[in-house]
Amino acid sequence: MRSILRTAVVVAASLLLVPQFVAAADLSSEIQDMKQRLEAMEGQLQTQNADLTDARAMVAAQQVQIDQTETLVNDEREATSALSSFLESTDISGFVAAGWNYVDTNTDVDNDETDGFNLDQAWITINKAATAESRAGFNLEFQMGELAQEGVGFGNSDVIGIYAASVSYLAPVGNGLMVDAGILSTALGAEVEAQNGNWQITRGAVFGLQPITNTGVTATYNLTDNISVMAGALNNALATDRNNAGDTLGLTSQVSYSQDKFGLNVGYNYGSGGFNGDYREGLLDVVATLDLTDNLSVWANYDYSSREQTNGGATASTNGIAIAGRLGVMEGTGISGRFEYVSGDGYDGGGLVVADQDLMTYTVTVDRAITAGLTGKFEYRYNSNDLAGGNSSSVIATQLLYQF
Repeated sequence: MRSILRTAVVVAASLLLVPQFVAAADLSSEIQDMKQRLEAMEGQLQTQNADLTDARAMVAAQQVQIDQTETLVNDEREATSALSSFLESTDISGFVAAGWNYVDTNTDVDNDETDGFNLDQAWITINKAATAESRAGFNLEFQMGELAQEGVGFGNSDVIGIYAASVSYLAPVGNGLMVDAGILSTALGAEVEAQNGNWQITRGAVFGLQPITNTGVTATYNLTDNISVMAGALNNALATDRNNAGDTLGLTSQVSYSQDKFGLNVGYNYGSGGFNGDYREGLLDVVATLDLTDNLSVWANYDYSSREQTNGGATASTNGIAIAGRLGVMEGTGISGRFEYVSGDGYDGGGLVVADQDLMTYTVTVDRAITAGLTGKFEYRYNSNDLAGGNSSSVIATQLLYQF
């Protein structure tokens, strides 16, 4: 009985434990399988991490290249912007004038023009104005041609010469103090060196009394909207002296008034020179301009120059007056005239004593706007001079001028 009972217990126990052993075996197999899967996933993760590290390194390298490219692009943009800003604030202009002339070979008066066909003048201006927004500026002007009075190529029409070269600074003083230094165009006179700034082709005798350019520094200040004053120091007050070869020193000054259609400039240059300081000279210049109507404008220019030899007491003086006017007779066409009288006595600029002389010039010019930028002129000039027994001379000048 006990044996049967023991056997029954053993069988019952076996029936209870066998499923558990089977379940334990299955669980161990699943754990082993999961372990293998985890190991496989870990390997994949390590591979992916390596790939990700390589990808990050590649991205970093690409970012460096992108940053470098952006820096280059930004530098190029800044350079382009700086160039664009410079070009926007800089004016480039000029003109070319050519013509045919007849000059009386018996003339005793120096004329600008020569016989035959000529390149009268070629001119280029590069200018950046000094303003309150950009206080530094500069001005460069080049010219060549038969009418070129100043520059490296003076006297040689085939050489380009520097007419003016200066730097400017608008100082923040009151209404603004403009300082210009370098080779400056003179502030004196009604006529100018550039052909496109005058009504006539030939320059007048009064123009010949004035300096064309000066080397030095000037300061200009607007007292009001209508009145300005200028003062400066120059190498030479009455003539071009770019390298101060004559040991000269001079001062320049001008008071200007303008309102609507009327303008008045009063200037005075004074200086002394010679290596022994043997002379003093001065030039008073008065220019008045008036627009009488929309079609009629006039100007008048009076000059008085004086020179004194300090070592000998000799003196010389010259008075000159020029009056000119232009009438627009129809659209694009005008007629202008100029009369001049110059009287001098004493010695000439070289210190030589000369006889009293009187010079008169009469000039009539017709100008016509042919097309945009192109102007044609025809001129007749008559000179009367008593220096050489009352001789006279004539000049016929023609010109085509294209301005850009």
